[in-house]
Amino acid sequence: MKYKIRQRSTYMVTDATSYHTIDSKEFIDCTPKYEGTSQKAFVSYLDTNFRDEKTILANEDVLSKYTVDTLYSLFIMPELKPLNSTKDIDEHPLLEISECKPKTAKIFIM
Repeated sequence: MKYKIRQRSTYMVTDATSYHTIDSKEFIDCTPKYEGTSQKAFVSYLDTNFRDEKTILANEDVLSKYTVDTLYSLFIMPELKPLNSTKDIDEHPLLEISECKPKTAKIFIM
């Protein structure tokens, strides 16, 4: 019996931007305004409100140039670099096998 066999390996890669420092107090006068007090509230606020360029530009006059650039670096044009990869870890590759089915052709007689 003929078999189709291949080796398969799975690994994970995590990419990340560099860390940026942002002062949450700068966002008190933004639209929408930031009213939270915790790290979780601030990251949720940024994630919900500043993922699009339109919101960043709408608040450009109340945020510092550094913060506007940082928001672009995080959400609009992130420079992701490899942070962690399991590719070089000696994983046990898996072999996959399936039966080769004979090819059949249909003949139509008119």
